[in-house]
Amino acid sequence: MKNVFKVSLLAVCIALTVGCNDKTETKVTTSKTATSESVASFATDQDKVAYAIGASFSRYVEGTLEKQAEFGMTLDKEMIIDGISDTLRGHAKLTDDEIMDTLQKYDETVKVAVTKKKAENKVKMAVESNKNRYYIYFYKDYISRISYG
Repeated sequence: MKNVFKVSLLAVCIALTVGCNDKTETKVTTSKTATSESVASFATDQDKVAYAIGASFSRYVEGTLEKQAEFGMTLDKEMIIDGISDTLRGHAKLTDDEIMDTLQKYDETVKVAVTKKKAENKVKMAVESNKNRYYIYFYKDYISRISYG
């Protein structure tokens, strides 16, 4: 649930930052590859701040998507971009209640997937830890060795 609020809070910050910008078009020149030196030029410092917020948000979302992919959960990046773009422009396709409902349901789905993955990892680790173990049983007439792994 905390992630839902973090994303919502960040979205509000972005909306406020972008909403306060009166310019309708911003020209940005960038190189295709990022280097240690800044290769972008912006018309104003406010444009640079707005871009930095978007880039930061993008990295956060990308990190979240990568973590969720580890649990077999994938989302369409283009739909995420559409959701951000539509909402920032005041044309959201979902109401606030629908957004919260959808995110809460997805949060539960993620929790189930994480719990399942943790259980699978626990079983895998138990099998791996017993891989080279064996037991020797002594019987009256013979000795038996049972190997696990």
